[in-house]
Formats: sequence, C-alpha cells, structure tokens
Amino acid sequence: MSWKYTGKSPAIFPNYLDRETGETLHAEPGKVYDIKAADGTEYTVPAEEKGADPITKRLPVPPEGPWERVATTSATTTTGSSAASSATSQGKE
Repeated sequence: MSWKYTGKSPAIFPNYLDRETGETLHAEPGKVYDIKAADGTEYTVPAEEKGADPITKRLPVPPEGPWERVATTSATTTTGSSAASSATSQGKE
C-alpha cells in the first residue's frame, strides 16, 4: 500500500522507513511513499487475560499525520516516480 504525504511542509518520521530507499522516511508534500515501521519499534502490552502472553504490537502505518492512501502501481513510488515526473513536465500536478 502506498501513501501520499499531504502535509504543507516536509517532515521526518524517524520511526518509519521508505521501503524504496530503505532509509528514514523524509516526507515531501505531494510525494508518494511505500512506508514501513522501522525495525526495533515494536512494543509490548500486557495481556488482557490473566496468565496469557503479553501482546507485541508494531507502530501503525502510515505514521500519524496528513496521509492519503493511493493505489499501488509500478509508477507509484517515492521521489523518482515516472508518472509524477511525466505529469509535472506536462504542467499537471
């Protein structure tokens, strides 16, 4: 699943990775990213029932903030999207 960052200014999400680059998520307004929680961001909560094992959870994807779900296609990737480059060169955004 891909997500479009709809914020008005760039943002860094240190607990998340851009799957395409494998690096910390540096979101730019209008760009589309395939996002995952970084390794080591899991956390454990106590079990709801006495005697049960604790529950390990991961951070939600996308991170908290202004994100819009977009369909995943081969042209829907981060910074180097050919579809986005084509639309921009034709004056469309």
